[in-house]
Amino acid sequence: MSLILAVSAIPVAVLALEESWYVPAGIAAVAVLGLGFVWWWSGAYERSVGYRFGGDEFEARGGVFFRSKSTIPYARITNVEAKQGPVLRYFGVGSVAVQTAGRSGQTTTEVTVSAITDYEAVRDRLVERVRADRGAGDATGSEPKRATGGEDATLGDVVAELRAIRTLLDDGE
Repeated sequence: MSLILAVSAIPVAVLALEESWYVPAGIAAVAVLGLGFVWWWSGAYERSVGYRFGGDEFEARGGVFFRSKSTIPYARITNVEAKQGPVLRYFGVGSVAVQTAGRSGQTTTEVTVSAITDYEAVRDRLVERVRADRGAGDATGSEPKRATGGEDATLGDVVAELRAIRTLLDDGE
C-alpha cells in the first residue's frame, strides 16, 4: 500500500510545480488505479494457487481470470524443479515446475505451481512420491519394490518379440 502512495505522490509533486493541473492529476489517477489493480490481482492469485498429493497423482490449480487445473500421474513425471528468482526470494516464495513424459518431445514444463512458500518441501515430496512409485525407495529409507516373476516374464516376452522382428527384417533383405 505504501508503494501505491509513493508512486501517486510523484504526479502530485509535479502538480505543485506546474500550472496545468489536469495532466499530473490524470497520471496520478492512472498510477493509483494500476497499482491498485496489481495489489488486488496478487492477493486473488495467491488465494487461487493450490496443489494436492493424491494416491497416484499430483494435482495443481491456479489462475485469477483463466483458471487451470492439472492432474499428473506420478508415473509420468520425469523432472521436478524448484525455482526462486530474486523477486520471489524477496517475498519468500518460489515455484515448482513439473515436467512429464509423453508430451510430443516438448521440453517445457507441463505444470508450474507458482508463488508458494513451501516450494522446496513440495519439490522434495514430489520427488519422494515419484521414486516410491517407480520402486526406487523414498527419503524415509523404505525398501524399494522388488521385481516379481510376472515382470520378468513380460520382459522375456518383449525380448522374444524383438528377436522375431529382427529375424523377419534380416530375412527381408
